[in-house]
Amino acid sequence: MKLGIDIDGVLAEFNTEFKKYFPKIPDDFVPDVWDWPEKYGASDKEIDAAWAILWNSSRFWSKLSPYPEMVEQSKAINNLSADGHEIYFVTARVGWNAKFESETWLRRYGVAYPTVIISPGGLKWKVCSALKLDAMLDDSLDNVRTISKVCRAYLLDRPWNQQDYIPNVTRVQSISQYWAEVGV
Repeated sequence: MKLGIDIDGVLAEFNTEFKKYFPKIPDDFVPDVWDWPEKYGASDKEIDAAWAILWNSSRFWSKLSPYPEMVEQSKAINNLSADGHEIYFVTARVGWNAKFESETWLRRYGVAYPTVIISPGGLKWKVCSALKLDAMLDDSLDNVRTISKVCRAYLLDRPWNQQDYIPNVTRVQSISQYWAEVGV
């Protein structure tokens, strides 16, 4: 099978590191919407400045912490690859060094041979279509809504994606459940 998996919000903890660019947001916040900087009062100028830092950074993506299940999942990913499945990491990460940092980060946390595809935000469905993926796991409601038109789409349950029910999208509680749902 050809399977896709997002990185940020699925394998890597993006929000904690990104929050550092918004000092007015309380340290103990838990994002409960996708656009949490706006919810917590960040201005468009502050948000644009934070993204500009990411675009120009050579280290932001490599500093992210893995979710606790990453070690277990890197073993599963390696086993699936060894069994002949193609695993693609489809991410909307930005910056001149995003692909290299993503591959390095995945190797650091145990993925032997990561194939990272950088896709502009909102266009992951095009990557899924071009690669003829059988299934894709993401944490973004907007992404899975469009991905579901070209392959089986799975939404990893997170506090920031509780707002909608999307037909033809399966919500899963873990990456292990994703593997089980797709039958690998």
